[in-house]
Amino acid sequence: MVGPLLKNNVDELLKSNTSLNVLALNQPENVSNHANICYFALSPEDEARDAARHIHEQGKQSPLLLVPRNTLGDRVTQAFADEWQKLGGGTVLQQKFGSLSELRGGVNGGSGIALSGTPVISTQSQPQGVTIGGLTIPAAPTDAQITGSGKVDAAYILATPEEIAFIKPMIAMRNGSQSGSLLYASSRSAQGTSGPDFRLEMEGLQYSEIPMLAGSNPALMQQALRAVNNDYSLARLYAMGVDAWALANHFAQMRGMPGFEINGNTGDLSANPDCVINRKLSWLKYQHGQVVPAS
Repeated sequence: MVGPLLKNNVDELLKSNTSLNVLALNQPENVSNHANICYFALSPEDEARDAARHIHEQGKQSPLLLVPRNTLGDRVTQAFADEWQKLGGGTVLQQKFGSLSELRGGVNGGSGIALSGTPVISTQSQPQGVTIGGLTIPAAPTDAQITGSGKVDAAYILATPEEIAFIKPMIAMRNGSQSGSLLYASSRSAQGTSGPDFRLEMEGLQYSEIPMLAGSNPALMQQALRAVNNDYSLARLYAMGVDAWALANHFAQMRGMPGFEINGNTGDLSANPDCVINRKLSWLKYQHGQVVPAS
C-alpha cells in the first residue's frame, strides 16, 4: 500500500495496526518502528537536515538560519539544529524575518541584514531541569545558550523567490558583495522561472534541489513540467510519485537491508533503522547568471 499523504491520516493508519506493507507519504511527529511501515516525505525539515549535512561537509562551523517568523520556520530551525548536533557541530544561530512588506521596508531603510542571531537550543542537547516538591527548577543555561560568539561562516535561508529577492541584497548591503559565497537556500526559493536579473542578483548562493530538476533525468523533467504547467512545487510531487513506486517495488530491501540505496528523482534514497527514507539532494549554485552544479 502506498499512502496516505496527510499526516493525520498517517496517524490514523498507525492506530489501525494494519498488517499490510505500507509506504506512508508523510511521517508522524514521533516515528515508531513498525516492521511493515516505511515513511517517505518531501518535507522542509527533511531538506533542512540535508542542508546541515551539506554545509558541514563543506567545512563550515558557525551556521546561521534565516527563517520566517512562523511555525514552519521553527520546525526547519529545529530539524537543522538537531542534525547539526548529531554531526558534532557546535552552536547554530537563528534570525527570523517577517512579511514581504517588512522586508521591503528594510531595503528602503538601507539597514541591511547582519549575519548574526540568537542561539538555537537543539533538542539533542537541552539540559534537564530539576523537580523538587512539584516545582521544576530550569537548568542553568550553557555557554552555547548564552552567546553565539564566533563569526558566521554559512547562512541557510528558508524563503520564497520573492522573499529571497529582498534578503540576498540586504545581506550584501551589510556584509559586502562577496557574502554570496556564504549563503545557502532551500528549494523553496527556486521556481525555475527566474529571469537573468534574479540569477545575477543571487550570485554565489547555493541551493538544494531534487535531482530530477537538477538535470539528472531530462526526459522525466520535461514530462513533469508539461504535466504541471511548469509549477516546480508540483513537479517535485510528480517526482515523488515516481520514486514512491520505485520504493514500493523495493520495500523488502529498504526495510531489511542496511545500506540499501536507490538513486531516485527526489534524491539518493536510503532508510534509517525506523525506515524513514532519507534524501540526499543535489546542490546547485548561481554563477555569472547561470545555474551550475555546486560541487
